[in-house]
Amino acid sequence: MNILITGGSGYLANSLANFLSLRGMSITLASRGKIDKLYTDGIRVIKIDWESQESINNILKNQEIVIHAAGMNAIESALRPSDAIKYNSTYTQKLSSSAKNFNIQKFIYFSTAHVYRSPLLGIINERSAITNDHPYAQSHYLAEKLAIEELDNSNVKLYNLRISNIFGPPSNNSSNCWNLIINYICSEAIKSGKVQLKNNGNQIR
Repeated sequence: MNILITGGSGYLANSLANFLSLRGMSITLASRGKIDKLYTDGIRVIKIDWESQESINNILKNQEIVIHAAGMNAIESALRPSDAIKYNSTYTQKLSSSAKNFNIQKFIYFSTAHVYRSPLLGIINERSAITNDHPYAQSHYLAEKLAIEELDNSNVKLYNLRISNIFGPPSNNSSNCWNLIINYICSEAIKSGKVQLKNNGNQIR
């Protein structure tokens, strides 16, 4: 099975690429940034220019499944809302639109559970209302809708996965994952021998 994973220098995509490769999948990891380290031999790494249609088409060649994990995180999205729309929404639309022209069987978009509400309290399921107006949530929700529009009535099966946070050591040294609460606590404990919370400490995880 040939699988393309975007966001290759990111925390989630890089770990997923290693996991799937160890299970015999043929993995292509696409990234606009530098990928420092891969734990698994045999993963193909390719650079992508999201502003170039030729570059987008190039990463889709000979692929069967696309896992789209590229995008800006919550902190970056809050600081640069217009860029969040570009990186999280517009680029998702461009990739899903191009997927129709290739032999792509499944397009898996990694959205976020944070589209529902902030904070994530109570029981939440796929029928819950979308109320979070944070740029991170809004740009991902827009990306979901754009992917649905592009792939509707096509041969590509779309999965919009609203995932929650993960934790653990990054596969790639440059992954920006140290603002995740468990990773932050572990990092601070090792570096300084103490943990200083940046909030009031009353949040439930």
